[in-house]
Amino acid sequence: MHYGRRRRRVNNRVASGLTLGIALLACSAPETAAAPATHAAEPQRVWVTDGTIGAITATPQGVFAGGDFDLIGPETGTWAHVSGSGGVAPIRTPVEGTVDAAASDGRGGWYLAGQNFYVGGLARRGLIHLRSSGRLDKRWRPHVNGSVSALARVRSTLYVGGRFTKFGRKKRLRLAAIDVESGALKRWAPRVTPGKKDEEAYVSALAVARDRKTIYVGGSFGRLGRKRRADLGAVDAVSGSVRRWRPRVAGEVDALALDPRGRRIYTGGEFEKAGGLRRSGLAAFDLRKGDVTRWNPDCDGSVSQIVPAPSGSPVYVAGSFASIGQRSRRGVAALDRGRGAATPWDPNVGGSVETLLLAPGHHTVYIGGEFDSVGDVDRSNLAAIDTRTGVAGSWSPQTIGIVGVLVRIRRGVIGVGGSFSSVGAVRRARLALFDLDGRLSSWAPPLGGAAVRAIAASPDGGRIYVGGRFTLGDRTARSLAVIDPGTLTMSAWGPPINSGLWAVAPSPDGQTVYVGGAFTSSSGKVRRRLAAFDANGALTGWNPGANGLVNHLILSGDQMWVAGAFGSIGGAPRKGVASLDVATGLATGWDAGADDSVHALAVVNDSVFVGGEFESIGGRSRKYLAELDAGDGSATRWDPSPDDYVNDLQVSPDGKTLVVVGDFEKINGAFRDIGEFDLASGLLTPWRPDAPFFASALAFSPDSSTVYVGGEGVLGVFR
Repeated sequence: MHYGRRRRRVNNRVASGLTLGIALLACSAPETAAAPATHAAEPQRVWVTDGTIGAITATPQGVFAGGDFDLIGPETGTWAHVSGSGGVAPIRTPVEGTVDAAASDGRGGWYLAGQNFYVGGLARRGLIHLRSSGRLDKRWRPHVNGSVSALARVRSTLYVGGRFTKFGRKKRLRLAAIDVESGALKRWAPRVTPGKKDEEAYVSALAVARDRKTIYVGGSFGRLGRKRRADLGAVDAVSGSVRRWRPRVAGEVDALALDPRGRRIYTGGEFEKAGGLRRSGLAAFDLRKGDVTRWNPDCDGSVSQIVPAPSGSPVYVAGSFASIGQRSRRGVAALDRGRGAATPWDPNVGGSVETLLLAPGHHTVYIGGEFDSVGDVDRSNLAAIDTRTGVAGSWSPQTIGIVGVLVRIRRGVIGVGGSFSSVGAVRRARLALFDLDGRLSSWAPPLGGAAVRAIAASPDGGRIYVGGRFTLGDRTARSLAVIDPGTLTMSAWGPPINSGLWAVAPSPDGQTVYVGGAFTSSSGKVRRRLAAFDANGALTGWNPGANGLVNHLILSGDQMWVAGAFGSIGGAPRKGVASLDVATGLATGWDAGADDSVHALAVVNDSVFVGGEFESIGGRSRKYLAELDAGDGSATRWDPSPDDYVNDLQVSPDGKTLVVVGDFEKINGAFRDIGEFDLASGLLTPWRPDAPFFASALAFSPDSSTVYVGGEGVLGVFR
């Protein structure tokens, strides 16, 4: 499973820590415990979000996940079939990798173009063929050495354009022709090259003449074949020879569309001049002479697609613009065929539009791109618009990620491609509830604002505390709320707090709720990053004070363990991690001397396990993860040395394992997306889960059978 486009990459981010219950031996080699893996490597379920999941808590009622997201959806990959009702067809084998273009094979299957694809565990570059069943055609495998961004099929030939220079061992400079059945390269080989050696050349758009004898080529180049052609030209569909037709464009051409009347070709992209005249973003050329026509919409941005109506007018255009055809129009517009004036049709898209599709009957235009509204209606990157009124229809398959391709699959079904990870997502702002098997519930509290950053259940299970900075059904910014587990009613709780919470820790007797975060006051009283409330939500006198962010709290007996980005706390200099006397709020004598921030911790028996941005702690060199003596703060011999930050850690409820998540690729000398340690031996377990994303939060089910891991755009459920 490839989790959409979330490939592992190097990044320095805030981290968090971990917990073990015994002193662990130093391990410099990638040793693993002899016990079998506790969970499956592949997740049982994967959910995609449009933000980060930063807090997870599992309760008998289900799994609560919080963060800064708005949408949650199933992982669909980057190619999906969507019905006229907005439903997404079941996807047997997800396509991973950006889809930049699509062309029908004429038998229900599709050729897809892009850069790198992963389908059913197989890697392909540039081009793939999906059969009508949706499965990869494994035998069709052209070997291209670069990305493909444009496709056009004529009978048994698939014309391709992009940034490649070779197919197999044969040179093909940005243009090629492939046999649709075998994938074999054809002899057709017009070269696309830059005008100067230090310039780049590529093909972005292809269009086929009505008689199928000519292929029009758009992009960024200075020569086509051996002829000078500025970003636009035409070649013979059989011989590949360059036509005499010689238009001129001063800039990139990304879109081509032939006029249905056969007299002109429309070009769109990022340019300021065409045919020597001012033509911003859009132009039309005479097909016989190559002269620029008087059609001049004067776009103030870029154009990504052009679709003329079958009658020739209007001409629908998509792109990133705010003014076109002498009128204010955002994202999409309908232009008169004569001079390019905008018609009264005005959907007013809140964002950019990458692609559009005119439905049969011409009553609906489907659009895809990167936008969040059409007119006054919320729409996430996909929408259907009435061609008469400009009003968005009910069709609304919400998409997480950018939509770049729309094609008609068959009657009532649209093919959707792009760089998205989910089609058919649902709105769950800042907080969502899943059952213990990872199925999303219908519960959707009316949250807004910045984020939910902390979730904690009371010891008796009678309350779920939610911390962060959010709104709850109104415009009032709040930092703390409570959920009734029986009714799932969510309500504000406690007095006003002037900034966000990162940590919530109810006391074992349920009479006090401790909080940490970025705030400096509550109820009008000074409370610097730490405060406590009684069971009724009233502010108590507990006031340790910290001079920096507090993001993790753990109560252990008469001590409060605190992690964060502070340099002093409880009246004493303590960096990153500290122990406070619960009764007085004063720092104890325990001092680990971290050289940087700590973002998570756990206490088990006589050990405190911490993770963060530090590279030295407890008097020893320890990168990002360490075990500290709970008595004197010294670092033990255990040194797993992850190669990047740790963002969270948990000990399983059965006390057998420790799980660590973060930005790392290696931990304890072994490659792991998630590290799981056997508590008896201190070694990594054989569990090697597929989780190639930045993980920032995790939780166990009450019976330890399931691990929930959330992070940058993903929630994975491992059993």
